Amino acid sequence: ILRAYYRWYWDNYGIRAHTFDLETPVKLTPAFTLSPFFRAYTQTASKYFQPYQGHALAADYYTSDYDLSAFQSLKVGVGLRFAPFKRLGKRIDFNAVELRYAFYSRTDGLSAHMLTMLWEGSWKRKRP
Repeated sequence: ILRAYYRWYWDNYGIRAHTFDLETPVKLTPAFTLSPFFRAYTQTASKYFQPYQGHALAADYYTSDYDLSAFQSLKVGVGLRFAPFKRLGKRIDFNAVELRYAFYSRTDGLSAHMLTMLWEGSWKRKRP
């Protein structure tokens, strides 16, 4: 399976953005799936963006929020999903659990390591 999408964004503040996302889940066993993924993003700056103290004092609108600046970002990672297709006891309705790791980097210097866990299922409370 190859999952891919492209998104184009624009607004009246001058931001134009493009996103390309690619994920390729690979079944290791009937219960385990490995999913490497990749996301590339680019955007132009808002017409109101200037670095801190870079604005004219008479400007009606301004921002120094770097999320509204021009930058590119890259996110790469891998997920491991376990979906056993069976119940785990009387009180736990368990469908799947997934652990994902990603590295995120932006051209303005921001970078991060991310670890995410997803649980699909329910926990049934004991009735009094």
